[in-house]
Parts: sequence; structure tokens; C-alpha cells
Amino acid sequence: MKTFITAAGFVLMCVPGAFLFHFYEYTQHLAGEEAAFLMPGAFIYLLVTGAAVSYVDLRWLISGLMVSMGLSLLLSNVQIAEDASWFAPFGRDLTVAVTACVFTGGVLMFRYLTRSMLAKRG
Repeated sequence: MKTFITAAGFVLMCVPGAFLFHFYEYTQHLAGEEAAFLMPGAFIYLLVTGAAVSYVDLRWLISGLMVSMGLSLLLSNVQIAEDASWFAPFGRDLTVAVTACVFTGGVLMFRYLTRSMLAKRG
């Protein structure tokens, strides 16, 4: 089971979460609709990913999250238009990079919480 959780953690930490966050937000904005599932979806992603990477070594975790950040920046350059009014005052790339850093912090926080709960249990 531990091997399966670690493998799932590697897959989940390479998901470009920051890109998906802004892609969903921006497409909902263009459609004139409320992005109702944005925060619950981001929270669930951070919770599940943080729990799944609880057994992953920290250096591999940081490397995987940097790959995720690079994928997010690459995909945002391809899929999301540079809308100066929407991404003001920082621009699309910096906004996606900061969001990826926040997601990295969230994953690390939930990883720490999961590891501490597993240590108390076992």
C-alpha cells in the first residue's frame, strides 16, 4: 500500500495545479460565470497531494513540484491569453508562478500534517 501511495504521490505532485487553477478561473471569467469550484477544488488537490506525498523524500518532492511549476508556466503561455486587465498588475506568468509557490507551500503543509498524524498513530 505504501508503494502505491508513493507512486500516486509522484503522479499528483507533477499535475500542473497552478495552471489548472488559473485556466478554470479565466475560462469562467470569459463565460461570465462564477468559479464556484475553484477554492474547494484547490483545497482538495492540496489535501490529497499532501497526503499522498507523505512518504516521498523531500528532495524528490521539491523537484516534482518544480516540474509542476514549469509545466504550469509552459501550459499557461500556450493556453491562457495575456489579458492585462485580468492579470493586473503582475501579469500572467508571475501570477501563475506565485500560485505555484502557494500550492507548493500547501502541499508541504498537508504533508507535514499527514506525517505528524502517522507518527502519532504508529
